[in-house]
Amino acid sequence: MIRTRFGRASRMLAGVLVAAAFASTVAASRAAFHTTVVKSEPRTGDSVKVAPKIIKLWFSEPPKTGTLEVKLATAAGSAVKLGPVKPDTTVKGDNPPLMVDVQGPMAPGTYRVNWNAIAPDGDASKGNFSFKLLPSKP
Repeated sequence: MIRTRFGRASRMLAGVLVAAAFASTVAASRAAFHTTVVKSEPRTGDSVKVAPKIIKLWFSEPPKTGTLEVKLATAAGSAVKLGPVKPDTTVKGDNPPLMVDVQGPMAPGTYRVNWNAIAPDGDASKGNFSFKLLPSKP
């Protein structure tokens, strides 16, 4: 069998490509397991007629206890006061939603919910979503 310089180089290149593909697959699968919001109330993009009294967040996996921080702000960036994060005790199971009471006033407009948390494996996660409070009709 005749071996050439290019054959060896091709095999080396193939090995490097396989290793790179494996590394990117592992990184992507790790990223897929970060704690993230899978459902919320209000929902992403909702237009609501009544200001929510509670914001609920369902996570792909429960964040470490005491690590979830939730903030609510107007489109202009003004903060709306929220109560402490607490579990929704009306929902049974291993991963009930977490919720915060909305304690500040809300005028019609667009609102953004920002959250950050620490996953059980110690990785930090964060995200946001928006909803709109419609003007009340007389």
